[in-house]
Amino acid sequence: MNRNLRKRSGICALAVACLVLSMSVASETAQAGDDDNDRGLVFPPGAKISGSTYREWTAKWWQYIFPIPSPANPTNDTAGNFCDVAQRGPVWFLAGSGSGVPVTRTCTIHAREKPIFFPIINVECSTQDQPPVSYPNGFHCTDGSSCTTCATLWGALLDSNSLKATVDGHEVTALNKFHFQSPPFEFRLPGNNILGTGSPGAGTSVTDGYWLMLKPLRPGHHTLHFEGALPSASFTVNVTYELTVAP
Repeated sequence: MNRNLRKRSGICALAVACLVLSMSVASETAQAGDDDNDRGLVFPPGAKISGSTYREWTAKWWQYIFPIPSPANPTNDTAGNFCDVAQRGPVWFLAGSGSGVPVTRTCTIHAREKPIFFPIINVECSTQDQPPVSYPNGFHCTDGSSCTTCATLWGALLDSNSLKATVDGHEVTALNKFHFQSPPFEFRLPGNNILGTGSPGAGTSVTDGYWLMLKPLRPGHHTLHFEGALPSASFTVNVTYELTVAP
């Protein structure tokens, strides 16, 4: 979902094809499985990118998001002011929105030759979620096992038929194949955090949802759009990025 639901994105010669594949940035396993009509925009579900699977990157994404104070947190961004906050490492993270209303963000990202990772829509359960109420009325859990159960139950309610994702007007298809759940992971929160605990702390979490890892975009302007829904909570994600990839 991208933060909590309460407040809380001719015939080519074989040699040429192999060359393109070998130049695919940051993927140690460029596996077969791209749908012909997704135009090769995303890494396939079974890929490893910079040594990690999609499942592992979902945990890394939340470990990036959780420590950022709420006022500058990318999940709360309404215009594109926080696209580059705390970005480091081999993959560029983009956020969805927890607002439940359409959001358009315009920003420049320094992601040349970097894959771009984001949730179309996801849920997370954690030992720090407030109020401390478990499924089906909340997202609180007590340990890795209960967090996994909580995330699984919420994740099953995400509507795969609502999913949409386009890059420069080109549709990414078969989005139901990009459903991933993280392993249990540890995280830290600042005092003014997106979970609303009001104090710094640490916790355990599991996330479940639909995620995409875009292959590196060429320098210049690109439009990214994605949508998803959790009907049982009357929650939707509808995010557009007008991105400029810096040269």
